[in-house]
Amino acid sequence: MRRTADLYPGEAKTDARDAHVIADAARTMPHTLRALELADATAAQLTVLTGFDQDLAAEATRTSNRLRGLLTQLHPSLERVLGPRLDHPAVTHLLEQHGSPAALREAGRRRLVTLIRPKAPRMAERLVDEIFDALDEQTVVVPGTTTLDVVVPSLARSLAAVHEQRRAVEAQIGESVRRAAVTVTGRFAPWTSRGRAWWRTRRPAPPFPPAVPGRGRPCRPRRVRSAPPTC
Repeated sequence: MRRTADLYPGEAKTDARDAHVIADAARTMPHTLRALELADATAAQLTVLTGFDQDLAAEATRTSNRLRGLLTQLHPSLERVLGPRLDHPAVTHLLEQHGSPAALREAGRRRLVTLIRPKAPRMAERLVDEIFDALDEQTVVVPGTTTLDVVVPSLARSLAAVHEQRRAVEAQIGESVRRAAVTVTGRFAPWTSRGRAWWRTRRPAPPFPPAVPGRGRPCRPRRVRSAPPTC
């Protein structure tokens, strides 16, 4: 699914885009999809997991909206930089440590880059530069801004925990689907690492030729197609 989605424009991952990719792939590339007849136990397990994931998604949306609303009320320019990136682990980790504009400015550029570089190595410096540009845009301190040091880190921790739970549920759903594929087909799916290992075991390599005394073992002979007969 992910490799097929790379063939389509856009990077946003939404239910509507996923449905379009699956439908178009089924229409134009039916060989990329596989039909699975799931057992009742597997179907029930997937139903519970997807329902839990929907609840987690709703909780993440509520927490993210609450956090963005608070930043919009007290520091709009900072919200324009961090608001669209709240799903990124580096941003939530940053807000857990420094939740207010004053805390961000006091930490300094170098410390912030060091803090988020492990989670965002390519955009760490660019994100910190945008944060300090946003801090310089607003010169008025809105009453209540000091409360961000208490509220924002708590909301950021809650949001990070929900995202971590969603990643765990996604991994569990993928494992259930892979097990169902093994049960139906009798082998691992070919696009997985276990499937590729299984396929290699089904295609044994030709044996090495015997060693020649004084010359060592020669190279493995290559398979050469015979030339077509000439008239």
